[in-house]
Amino acid sequence: MKPEWISLLVSFGTITLLYLIGYMAKIEILTFRLLFSYTEIALLPIAAGFAAGWISQWILKKREKRA
Repeated sequence: MKPEWISLLVSFGTITLLYLIGYMAKIEILTFRLLFSYTEIALLPIAAGFAAGWISQWILKKREKRA
């Protein structure tokens, strides 16, 4: 599997997991609400997913250089 796909999967997995935790535990900062009058999206899971993807890509590149 290419390193780009691993980083992308880590990002989406982190975002999904954090939104799921926010929904189950009813944590306001991790929830996604879709109502008829407005839509509210928490940005913390998106930022955490972006950071996790970047870190995983950095680790994979470091390992590639060692080998």
